[in-house]
Amino acid sequence: MKESRFVELLNLYVDHELTQGEAAELDAELQRNPARRETLREYRALQRGCERLLRRIVRWLRAPPRRFGPCVGFAPTMHGRIDRGGPGGPGLPEPAPRPGSPSWWQ
Repeated sequence: MKESRFVELLNLYVDHELTQGEAAELDAELQRNPARRETLREYRALQRGCERLLRRIVRWLRAPPRRFGPCVGFAPTMHGRIDRGGPGGPGLPEPAPRPGSPSWWQ
């Protein structure tokens, strides 16, 4: 089996879109070739990782905004709602604007 066909079948497998004929074709190739079984194992691990990451992102997006209490070392302008995507990074507070900083920074 050509590599391109094998990759196509793997992608159909991961997307749960294999027909019975394609499933039999993939199964026969996996029984013949141990290296391709390893590739399938890697695809499955990658898929599980992506699914876990997606679930974490969805939980994070659905979570209510968090609030800071008084923190030592933070300017009063930095207390309050966490900005989920500012220059401080996801889940970090927005940095206080610096005097004379460019408008895109603010």
